[in-house]
Amino acid sequence: MKTNIQYVLWTILCHFCTQVNLMKAKVKWIICHLGDASNLLRIHKSSVTKCKFSIQGKNNVIEVKDGADMIYTSVQIDGDGNKVILDGCRGILNITLRGKNCIIHIHKRSSFEDAYMVCMGTSNSITIGENCMFSGKVEFWNSDTHLITNFEGKPLNPSKPIVIGNHIWGGKYAKVLKGVTIGDNSIIGMGAIVTHDVPANSIVAGNPAKVVKTGGTWHHGFIEI
Repeated sequence: MKTNIQYVLWTILCHFCTQVNLMKAKVKWIICHLGDASNLLRIHKSSVTKCKFSIQGKNNVIEVKDGADMIYTSVQIDGDGNKVILDGCRGILNITLRGKNCIIHIHKRSSFEDAYMVCMGTSNSITIGENCMFSGKVEFWNSDTHLITNFEGKPLNPSKPIVIGNHIWGGKYAKVLKGVTIGDNSIIGMGAIVTHDVPANSIVAGNPAKVVKTGGTWHHGFIEI
């Protein structure tokens, strides 16, 4: 009941909050805690339903734009100068961004049944291209989240960007880890854990994921053979 009341109150208040910029937006049941006055939430020509946005720190931006359709999505930012850009994508996302000058950018026509993203570090990023399709419980981690050092205190596990190309299909429970680049038109098999780069037009499977086939592509819509 308490959560439902918060949704109602924030859905009303967001239309009057100076930190929220709405333009041709469909907003139905959102909760947002934006903290410092320098933090911004922009929803332009997009739809958000039952979404939560939370920011701690300064000069952070969450931008939902150009036909994005987000439901049951949660975005949490902790740090300074970070950006989350949901650019014409759709589906359910759970995003945690903790750092400085980091960015998560998801491009047009990419869809998510239910995905979890963790971005941490300084000037780190997760980029997902156009026309991708990810099944349920897919995860993206561009950081180990906790520091490992040698006995002299030298860091051994720096965070590294993730780059997902265009037209990628990710199977249920697939995981993409830090430093990985996945080439266009590739397929990530169900339950695969991707720790190394994937060439374009490839299928990878297993733990750790390995290339099992090359030279093909995939198609939206259900199989009929």
